Amino acid sequence: MWKRIDGKNYEGGEYYPNSQLIGKINYSELGIMDSEATYYYEDGRIRVAGIRKSMKMLGKWKNYNKDGELISTELYDDRGKLIVAE
Repeated sequence: MWKRIDGKNYEGGEYYPNSQLIGKINYSELGIMDSEATYYYEDGRIRVAGIRKSMKMLGKWKNYNKDGELISTELYDDRGKLIVAE
């Protein structure tokens, strides 16, 4: 489900068949994706969290297992290119 004003997105989300949120992205300005993004497992626990800007992954992204434990991190440069995966 995407919320729009004048044809531009300002918030968006996708849902599993059980109505649990898959992921949510907010926009810093109408139509400009520049915010934290969080994606979830079907039971509602966080799967991945990080920053998106103009559809690119930026900075540090954290990946969690289904028990909620941090399992890895990824670092992206300002072009959205993966620099380091730990």
